[in-house]
Amino acid sequence: MDKILIVSANEKSKDTLCELLKEYDDIQIVTTTSASKARRYASNNELSIAIINTPLREEFGTELSMDLSRLNIGTLLIVKSEVSEEISADVESFGVLVISKPIIKSLFYQSFRLQMSVKNRLISLKKENDKLKNKIEEIKIVDRAKLVLIENENLSENEAHKYIEKEAMNRRLSRYQIAKEILVKYNIS
Repeated sequence: MDKILIVSANEKSKDTLCELLKEYDDIQIVTTTSASKARRYASNNELSIAIINTPLREEFGTELSMDLSRLNIGTLLIVKSEVSEEISADVESFGVLVISKPIIKSLFYQSFRLQMSVKNRLISLKKENDKLKNKIEEIKIVDRAKLVLIENENLSENEAHKYIEKEAMNRRLSRYQIAKEILVKYNIS
């Protein structure tokens, strides 16, 4: 379930935004009136989207939108139409989408879906990145174990490679697990 944070000093606007989002069944809406509370909540919780209705009480909202975007939270910033171009120029490099007031329903939904799509893509890329980092770490450990075998058992690189492969196959363990055992055996961390 995606968590959506609505930040609005104006209760009526907050209620309108909540009403607009009611068509989405699989979201949980959290609201606040303060930028500081929004920052605190965002740093302690996993959020998909933040919708900021400007101006806020303690700040306009552009700084908050950039801060939330830095946390990889898709951010929609709602501003008066007179300043939308200027604000957009300031925040678009952070991935913040600016929506002009008065809100056009179709544009709001389109922007919301776009941010959700981008957020899902970021999650997918992060998972892929983590998987690649783990693979690189595994390769480093296996290579270190091969080096230990070369130095301590006087094996060639090919023989060390075959030894790790054979042990992994015979014992039904991964090459990584065998490599870790080799490093432990020779007291190498």
